[in-house]
Amino acid sequence: VAISAGDQHTCAILDNGDLACWGDNDNGQIGDNTTTDRNRATRVHLPSNRTVIQVSTGSSHTCAVLNDGTMHCWGLNDHSQTGSSGEYNPEPTMVQFWTNLTVLGVAAGGGHTCGMLNDSTVRCWGWNSDGQIGDDTDNDRSTPRTSQLPTGSTPVRIVAGYEHTCAILSTGSLRCWGSNNFGQVGDGGTRDREEPRTVYLPRHRTAAVVVAGKTHTCAILD
Repeated sequence: VAISAGDQHTCAILDNGDLACWGDNDNGQIGDNTTTDRNRATRVHLPSNRTVIQVSTGSSHTCAVLNDGTMHCWGLNDHSQTGSSGEYNPEPTMVQFWTNLTVLGVAAGGGHTCGMLNDSTVRCWGWNSDGQIGDDTDNDRSTPRTSQLPTGSTPVRIVAGYEHTCAILSTGSLRCWGSNNFGQVGDGGTRDREEPRTVYLPRHRTAAVVVAGKTHTCAILD
């Protein structure tokens, strides 16, 4: 019912809520508690009685939102992008947010991860070399940090490229941040942006869908 492709691995949500992944597994990004490459779909070791609502594959890590509103990540963790400790994590581990927060969306990038939460925030962690966390720094973050979206705004969709991140707000405006050497932030420049910037959409148009590649971004408008 949904599919996501990383650098060298792929994951699919099945119609029974299971998650299956295949491909490169050197860092445990398949989520079967091994580092053995898989040439066919292999079931991810999810917590008992849990199903997957959304999945996002990064360069060498994977994150999923489960039906209890939690987020679990696994795979390469060299920048703390899975939200846990160790160089890699071959089995899904829950990302810790503040109490009573549930996850509505997930975006896994090259070495960073973002969650869209029910308090109308986007929180990111991991690699932050070009400001892809969105907290107005370029410091790597081992725990979730709030991206500086406009006060009072509500994100409705998030995506992550290799070193940049984008969010559609409830108003239909599109904000991006992070690496911008090829103009992937869409603000008319090529300077990296450490905080969310407004994408220059055509006048009177709003964004309905956004996707992020390694160094470019595309949106479907209203």
